[in-house]
Amino acid sequence: MECPLGLGAGHALGASGARILGTLARVLVARGERYGVAAICIGVGQALAVVLENVIGGAA
Repeated sequence: MECPLGLGAGHALGASGARILGTLARVLVARGERYGVAAICIGVGQALAVVLENVIGGAA
């Protein structure tokens, strides 16, 4: 299952990060993966990186 994300993922003020992280969480569960990484631009030259862990059913 391909999950390309970028500016087309939605860029409403304050909503793109929630959209990207929500999609990442769903994909981790669907694929049975344990970890996922998301990088999000938060404006004015700043960025945020997040590592999510699937504790529901990730691979060991």
